[in-house]
Amino acid sequence: MKPLVRKNPLVHETPEQREAIFNGIRMFGQPLHTARWLQTDSVIDIRVPDGFRGIVYPDAHSPYEHANVLRAIWDFAEDWGPHLAFGIGDELDFSRWGRHTPNAKDGTPSPNRELESARRQLRGKMRAGKPRLYIVTPGNHDERERQQLAEGGAAFADVLNGRNHNMLSDLATNLLGFDHTDPIMFAWGAGQKGGREGGVTIGDIRLRHGNLVSPRPGSSAYAHWLKSLMNTWIGHVHRTADFYLLDRSGKVKRGGELGCNINARAPGFNYISSDQDWSHAFGVLTTHNGITHMQIVPFLYGEDEAGNLVEYFTWVGLNGEVIAYAAEDR
Repeated sequence: MKPLVRKNPLVHETPEQREAIFNGIRMFGQPLHTARWLQTDSVIDIRVPDGFRGIVYPDAHSPYEHANVLRAIWDFAEDWGPHLAFGIGDELDFSRWGRHTPNAKDGTPSPNRELESARRQLRGKMRAGKPRLYIVTPGNHDERERQQLAEGGAAFADVLNGRNHNMLSDLATNLLGFDHTDPIMFAWGAGQKGGREGGVTIGDIRLRHGNLVSPRPGSSAYAHWLKSLMNTWIGHVHRTADFYLLDRSGKVKRGGELGCNINARAPGFNYISSDQDWSHAFGVLTTHNGITHMQIVPFLYGEDEAGNLVEYFTWVGLNGEVIAYAAEDR
């Protein structure tokens, strides 16, 4: 059996072994190839076999995603070959419907520009490393347009598209243009409450967007753990931190915040002091001996060969060499 050909292969996996992992994944108890919904109003329960690899993308806020940071993560994904990929919300910004003051100098982008940027971003995540499925937990920004219609034009919000019978305001189908042939799924949560209720569980880990905010890095994820007593990893706060603790039975409880993939200095972005405690990062999931582990991969700052300041992260290759993935202009 020949290994998959990659630039910097980070795992030993033949096509047959990869397909065996896909066949071992269960979603709501069903084999992955039969559990194909474009959207679901629940928390998705996923069971994965040993050898599973996943990648988790935090907030990108299109059209303000950091293109260089995402390309570096996608380069890693091509070498890592995740079986599933996950997005934990705020794929879009929908800035014109937010509570922050519009940027007077650079203006507010049109919704069409945001949607086109989000389509490119999401399709990049669906392709990088060839995951079988990209599962999105919509965040509070992703549902802004629906809330706006519900508050100001409820009658229009209930109008259905005659072709697919979804509401005209439906994000997945009518705004982003996805259908059941696309390897993507949106997990809105009970009652379609987005970042407040959506998400997935993988073993004893829950991935969600999050809605609780505390001032110290790591404390927001801990607040979610206190509420549900479940190992929880979130986006929303754009910080990078984790926590571990022992409960009274001696079991390890854990959770964390996975940073963001936002270019906070992009023209038009209007969060005040937004880059003071935010950090670029993403998450990597692996399963061994029946336990799924999460690793936060933060971006660091350093100089390239020409002395230019660049963001990068590192990973250890099969031969023990340290491989750097840099967020460089191309």
